[in-house]
Amino acid sequence: MLWHDLFLNRMVTRQELVLGLNSVFNLEENQIYFTDDTWSQTIPEDVKLLYLTYICKAEFPLRITIYLRDHQLVPKNDVLILGKLCELLKC
Repeated sequence: MLWHDLFLNRMVTRQELVLGLNSVFNLEENQIYFTDDTWSQTIPEDVKLLYLTYICKAEFPLRITIYLRDHQLVPKNDVLILGKLCELLKC
C-alpha cells in the first residue's frame, strides 16, 4: 500500500533512511527494503516497509516513496510520524 511520497531538501544516505524509518515504525533493519529501481527485484516476505528513491534535479533533490506492506504499520497520525521522520533526517 502506498503510504507517502516525501521530497527531501538534501541528499541522505541509505543508512540515515533506514535508521529514521526504523525509529518511527519500530522495525528491524531486515524488515525495511530499499530499492532505486521500481519493482525489478523480488521482495522478501518478511519486509514490512518498502521505499523507493528517486534523484531529482530540482529544489528537492531526493524523492522517497514509502510503501507499507503491513496494515498494522498504518499510523493514526501521519503528520506526527512524517514530522518525526523529517526531524530525524534533518530535512
